[in-house]
Amino acid sequence: MASSVFTNGKLPPLHSCVSVTHKGHLNLLTRSTPYLKMIRSSLECPSTERITIYFIVHSKEISKAARGYGAEPVGVFVDDDVEAILRASDASDLEFVQLHGDSSRAALSTLLPQKRIIYVLHANENGNLLNHVSDEESSSVDWVLVDSAKGGSGKGFDWKNFRLPSIKSKEGWLLAGGLHSDNVYEAVATLKPDGVDVSSGICALNGIQKDPLRISSFMSKVNSLSY
Repeated sequence: MASSVFTNGKLPPLHSCVSVTHKGHLNLLTRSTPYLKMIRSSLECPSTERITIYFIVHSKEISKAARGYGAEPVGVFVDDDVEAILRASDASDLEFVQLHGDSSRAALSTLLPQKRIIYVLHANENGNLLNHVSDEESSSVDWVLVDSAKGGSGKGFDWKNFRLPSIKSKEGWLLAGGLHSDNVYEAVATLKPDGVDVSSGICALNGIQKDPLRISSFMSKVNSLSY
């Protein structure tokens, strides 16, 4: 799981959290309904067909639990084509989809009339963007998320060297990549994103479940920020 935390203004208490043991992303948002992100991952099952079945079956349960806690589920897709994205997201009752990889991002124009979008840009370790989004595309998506070269790796990039391109998305942009309680203050103070996305930085030792103490520590650091 990973979490996105909005940084504009003071954050609410942690009561909006939903804990999930499957691979997914837990988002804590401050100015709208919290999001629960779920990854359709090849790490779960050895074949594409079984991945789809696994994702749909378990994401229905997670979506129901998320909405029960007032959260909005989001499907995270990595290099899936438009048919796979729509099939899985519709079956899982997902309004939001997050697009990683060229194949998934290529589906943007087809998905826009039907889904709300988090569009992912990747930066290398030096802070240089590896892909781009046009003004027309960015203005049509809800969020642009900037991650390290390999999302979910727990590795970050050079924030001081990073230059944010013109972002005209509806809500703003999110920072991801190797964030944890010891560096999130510096990251946000340096780049001033509209939110942050965290995964391994709040994980327990098994790398899957979220650690409440690490979540609390991370949130405390974010709560101390103001700009």
